[in-house]
Amino acid sequence: MSGLDLTKQQFADFCLYSEFGRRPKNAWTLESLGLVAIHYPFIDKVTTCPQDWKTLLPDPDKQLAEWRNLLKITLDFFIRENSAVFYENEQYPRWMGARFPVKMLQGPDKKNKGQKRDQLWPQIRDRHYNRVIKLLIAVFPAIQPEQAHWKSLVNHLMIEVWDAIRPCLRQFESGYQLDIKQQAEFYSPKQVWRCPYTRRALDVTLLGYSPYLPGSKEIAPEKAVLIEMPELPVRHWRLSGGGEIAREERLEWLESNALIQHAREEGLWSTRSDRLALKDSWYRLEEHSAQRTPEQNQFNEKQFKSGKVNVLNCSTTMEMGVDIGGMSLVAMNNVPPAPANYLQRAGRAGRRGESASAAITLCKNTAHGMEVFKDPLWAFNTTASAPRVRFGSSSIVQRHVNALVLGLFLRAEVPDATKLSCKWFFEGDESQCLRFLHWLNHQADELADKLKRLTQGTVLMSLTATQLLTRTQAMMQQVDIRWRSQLAILLENIEALKADNSAWEETPAGKAIAYQLRDYRGAYLFSKLISEAFLPGHGFPVGVVNFNYLTADELEKRRAIKATQADPNEGGESFSRRIEKLPSRDLPTALREYAPGADVVLGGKVYRSSGIMLGKVLASGQELSGDHHIPWFWHCRKCGAGATSTTRPVECSHCKADIQQLDVKRYLQPVGFATDIRYQAHNDVSMPAQLPWKDPRVLVPSSVWVSLPDAELGRYRFSHSGELFHFSEGEFGHGYAICLSCGRAESQTQPQRTPENLKNPERENTHYLLRGGSNDRQGSNKLCHGHVHKDLWLGYSSRTDMVELQLNDDNGLLIRDEVAARSLAVALREGLAHKLGIENTELGVTTQQARDINGYTGYSIFIYDNNAGGAGYAVQLIDHWADVFNYARKLLDCSCDKFCHHCLLSYDSQHYVNRLDRHHALTLLTNVRLQRLNLAPEYQYFGDGSRVETNPLSLRIAQCLNSEIYDSCSLVLAGPQE
Repeated sequence: MSGLDLTKQQFADFCLYSEFGRRPKNAWTLESLGLVAIHYPFIDKVTTCPQDWKTLLPDPDKQLAEWRNLLKITLDFFIRENSAVFYENEQYPRWMGARFPVKMLQGPDKKNKGQKRDQLWPQIRDRHYNRVIKLLIAVFPAIQPEQAHWKSLVNHLMIEVWDAIRPCLRQFESGYQLDIKQQAEFYSPKQVWRCPYTRRALDVTLLGYSPYLPGSKEIAPEKAVLIEMPELPVRHWRLSGGGEIAREERLEWLESNALIQHAREEGLWSTRSDRLALKDSWYRLEEHSAQRTPEQNQFNEKQFKSGKVNVLNCSTTMEMGVDIGGMSLVAMNNVPPAPANYLQRAGRAGRRGESASAAITLCKNTAHGMEVFKDPLWAFNTTASAPRVRFGSSSIVQRHVNALVLGLFLRAEVPDATKLSCKWFFEGDESQCLRFLHWLNHQADELADKLKRLTQGTVLMSLTATQLLTRTQAMMQQVDIRWRSQLAILLENIEALKADNSAWEETPAGKAIAYQLRDYRGAYLFSKLISEAFLPGHGFPVGVVNFNYLTADELEKRRAIKATQADPNEGGESFSRRIEKLPSRDLPTALREYAPGADVVLGGKVYRSSGIMLGKVLASGQELSGDHHIPWFWHCRKCGAGATSTTRPVECSHCKADIQQLDVKRYLQPVGFATDIRYQAHNDVSMPAQLPWKDPRVLVPSSVWVSLPDAELGRYRFSHSGELFHFSEGEFGHGYAICLSCGRAESQTQPQRTPENLKNPERENTHYLLRGGSNDRQGSNKLCHGHVHKDLWLGYSSRTDMVELQLNDDNGLLIRDEVAARSLAVALREGLAHKLGIENTELGVTTQQARDINGYTGYSIFIYDNNAGGAGYAVQLIDHWADVFNYARKLLDCSCDKFCHHCLLSYDSQHYVNRLDRHHALTLLTNVRLQRLNLAPEYQYFGDGSRVETNPLSLRIAQCLNSEIYDSCSLVLAGPQE
């Protein structure tokens, strides 16, 4: 993991440093368990104690012993606790599983810190006392630190402590550190003290008092309790003949030993101690996920099958057809989002005839996890509806048309189209893309029958072959334009580098752009076309971005590996071209997991995201001219409309409200994220920094409002090109400060304030380059002079199908209760998913403040397709008002207090459980209101199946004619008229 090339002795030293380099207060270590204690031989050589100590402790029988205790307490609970420890390798602290700064100890003559890592010697300076000082004050009540006499005595006493331990410290130019390897010895204690405050073991106290005193002076200090600790009957459980005592005998000793039973009662002997005393085997863990290379995953699979890896930590690759086999136990670190996911994962165990298999799920303290914990049979009792195929979305059908004609074209051009790159298809004056567009002009007659069969019964069945192919041409032309535009930017960047430096290929910036150009040209063609919504990609993530975690350490390791290769070009590919695949996420997810300031865990290492990769990658230090390329996001507070725009909005495009009534933000859409090239990765995964989950903004284009079957209930509008805007506004909600040259970004604590890390105090308006590099070959210039733009969001906009619903309360006003609106939105989503026979994860819901037809403020309900480009699901709500609302009412008639998995709780709704309450939603679904969704009996001319038509007549006739359900559409004009 660390890349450190350690000998066996060095690795043993590292393990000791990891366990004893620090003395944590609450963490479980061999010391806090009472199994190992540290002894400092030089303390035994101390034979006298100072006069100040004798003044505090008159009892001559205790003076020397307690003076030695004070010296050891200072070493353990001040020097080691504050990490003022010398490590033979400065890289060791990074890989010890906990992040802590290594301090440099300063002597008592130093009154102020010269640098951040300085640790001043304990003295009475102000009212914030050090742990050692607090212990002295508590143990000796006569000490009055406010009085000059006692202050002088205690400070002089601490100078005596310094003089006593100074010989065991290693001196450096900037201070002192404890060389624990040279000064410490380890032993198994026969007695330990139980701390009354931490309930952990202590090997030393001062007159029986623990160094971990409470903060309040009003609480009288308690004495620690002395506990006898057991000793193994046979060292290492090894017999004199060379064998080992059987595990059953060891267990019997653990259960019968009186000292162990007493230690258990006192809370000093836990199951951890049992495992250590039993000498149980350790477990080797490895990661198996799509974030690692296929070679790494395959190697770990082999290691797992051979037994060299005991636990394989897998992501959802286990659900994607990866069959490792030979597993007897599947343990899930969290509750899967849906029953199908659970069954797929649990079913991996016991596939090879194992005698026993099991599945264990850890339920985290989340709403989703706790509900599954209450109902362990959740995955088996939940009924999944059979999926139904619908052809009412023109965008989906058109993508299938595109796939058909592109497949026919490629079949005639290449023998194997499964490995094509974007360069092969788009680049060149006579590119394959241009050939494809030209080819479409002459295929209408030949493809007419195929296209007719494909579109039969769909929304596009009325279009001719020429019309369908014209739509395909227009979509491909847009893809071609976007791809060539980005290529031109990359080539311009290279030309700019060439003008600055003839040896541009050797500079870090030149290598970075060359690699990006190579990856851009070599991108898989079909992935690109799917991400551009040209080809069908149901379930395929769109808008995928990478996280560049390669630091200077990682790159140095790669160079070292390259230097050891006999032939760096072996296999027909140079080392530089075999760059490990970078981890990736779809942009909505990446905006939370990869956002600047977030920690990303890869292969057991933790990397901190420090910036973004911009759409325009310029040479190091070269500034963008202006910020005209930064788009805008706006939302109208008056009518609820909104959109993204390349120019600053001056008014609402829908209601014409002026700029004062618009919420306007500028945002950047990253093409990737990156860590600082100088960042030092570590393996402390205990508290990774993460950004909170945010509701996306839903922006419905100017659409016609249509009344519900009963106009008094409310109104709705829908769109096949609604805009879904995912965004990140930073850790503190005030946006990011982003360098438009190198991409370095940091969350702002206040609006219009540049974070300190983006300002170099020695050189104004400079900061360190995010990814290093310079314009000179030696790379001496690491500073970036680019413009730092403040108050920016990170955002991603996609088009999809959506419905906006404005429901009125009993007073005829738009819903003002957000809890009721959000709860009803979730229930309607469940009802629509049930009606269409799809998973509820296909649909997303949210609520936003809006204004009704009379200008009153309330909340709109939005239901949208999660699939980028739209899947045609959400808009089908307008055909099933009564069925969906009745199902929602049935769903909300639950026995829970507010929400549970049987009504409102799901994998995504757990993020806003504070806005869920089924009782609030039920007030909007009374029987009277539900009946008003149906056609009155006197108007049911066609029987019980008669219903109100809220759509314009021409639209409904067209939908019927293009539907796969109906063969004909009759318009009946007879009957009484009003």
